Amino acid sequence: RGEKNDCTSTSLLGPGMEAPYGATPHGIWSDAAHLTIANLTLQDVYYHTIQFAPKADEPLVYHVKLIDSGEQFIKSSPSTYGQGVNRGRVAYSILAYTNGPSTADHGGGSGYTNGVDVHAGRDWIVENNIFYGFHTPDDSDNLWNPAVLFWNGASGTITRNNRFIDVDRAIAYGLTKRPSPPKADSKTHTPPHHLYADHAGGQIVNNMISLHPGLFSSHRRQNADASILVWNSPNTKVMHNTILNNSNHYYSIETRFNSSGVVIKNNLSDVTVHARRPETAPLIQFNLYRAYPTLFVAANIGDLHLKPTANIRYETAPLLPEVLEDFDGDLRTGKTATPGADELR
Repeated sequence: RGEKNDCTSTSLLGPGMEAPYGATPHGIWSDAAHLTIANLTLQDVYYHTIQFAPKADEPLVYHVKLIDSGEQFIKSSPSTYGQGVNRGRVAYSILAYTNGPSTADHGGGSGYTNGVDVHAGRDWIVENNIFYGFHTPDDSDNLWNPAVLFWNGASGTITRNNRFIDVDRAIAYGLTKRPSPPKADSKTHTPPHHLYADHAGGQIVNNMISLHPGLFSSHRRQNADASILVWNSPNTKVMHNTILNNSNHYYSIETRFNSSGVVIKNNLSDVTVHARRPETAPLIQFNLYRAYPTLFVAANIGDLHLKPTANIRYETAPLLPEVLEDFDGDLRTGKTATPGADELR
């Protein structure tokens, strides 16, 4: 940790995303449980800026600035499906590219990057961070990297109160279809003990996501899907997010594969929610698709707080007990709530 409560006063600098890395292929690599990384800038690393090995339970990444990582900024590896680093927290940090991801192939193909990439971890919290510039060139091998990705048997993740600016995908809980669970034993009626989902449970709430107009080329937009993906993540709740796509993605939030118990409520966006051939239908209610840049304080820099004059009251949006506070910690009171991350006061 840095000596001062200032993430810019102490820096660990690598040779660059594409430079010969010598003895420093990564920024910090650890399998230590309960590790805190705080009050630092880590920059210009060839592979991962922070790498957690499977035994590194309960890490805390707090008030750090991570800039220009050749691959993942924060990577948490599994020992096997559903077994990884648990109860991590990433908070009050900046994860950003100064001029876009590296164009070199570091081993996973060009454009192989994420902000927080957790395999198989349980009960992580990602909150109050800024993610900027996770937009790979059209000729990259990897075009659609989520800034926040939890998968491979992860569960219980909470992603809240973050700001995402110009990212190809903001948040993904699950990415792939898993095998169907085996039937219960006919004699003991014991239910299957595996999740058999790419992610399960958790919440995505109070996030602000904004893309500049024209960020996606026409070629990129032809294969675009959504800013928030809930793909094979049953029982996940997506509530009170504000999404300004500006004609880049076709949808704001998309479900796919096993969507049992998925709830999508009280979100504010400029494009609709989409259920993509779900095996089980999600519950989609009280979302408002009337967002446009002039509603917000400073949409050009990702500040999607509502102007006091914003006329978006949606009186049928219920007060949700899971999200009683908005992006700033202001209480949502009364019988109804303002859709999106910011409660109009």
